Amino acid sequence: MTEMIVIPGRNIPYTRGAVSVDECVLDPQNPRIQFLVGQRAGAVNERDLDELIWEKDAVKALGQSILKMEAYTRPSSSSAGTRNSS
Repeated sequence: MTEMIVIPGRNIPYTRGAVSVDECVLDPQNPRIQFLVGQRAGAVNERDLDELIWEKDAVKALGQSILKMEAYTRPSSSSAGTRNSS
């Protein structure tokens, strides 16, 4: 089902869905990424893009937050359905 989000006065349609991490790719044409790419000379491949993004403190913090939340919500092996704080 298509939903709408308002971003600075514009209605933007989107569809919620699940995507595996392996299906995700970095778009070198994304303006946020272009800024990072512009700081390096020469061609940039996907591995370079990955390194550029992970150099950002905000990305590191987000990654750590996701790992902590995953550990918190993953059922423990001894009692499925309970939260694991490790």
